Amino acid sequence: MKRIGLLGFWALCVLAALFSLTVMLIEAIRGREKALDIAVGFDQTANAAINGDVDETISSRAYRKASEGKWVWECLKALLDWLQPGHCRAAYMSETEHAKSWLSSNEK
Repeated sequence: MKRIGLLGFWALCVLAALFSLTVMLIEAIRGREKALDIAVGFDQTANAAINGDVDETISSRAYRKASEGKWVWECLKALLDWLQPGHCRAAYMSETEHAKSWLSSNEK
């Protein structure tokens, strides 16, 4: 029974992804930042699928893991930074600042 429930949830996720991709395309055509927000969501989902943190993008993870000397991540970081110089560091710094902001707003 658990397997059937998971397959049903998978089907709903496929529908959600198709809907999100459609909205992303419309927002990209309109030139709206919402398209980037949706892209980041897919990026985080892909990172989670490869055993990463659900709140971290692959670019941020590549920066962090490359600094630890992990060769696969060094190669990915080099590729991403070649496409957009400084991209991985900027992603890492952005996520670090976002996390700090969230922590400070939720401290009690």
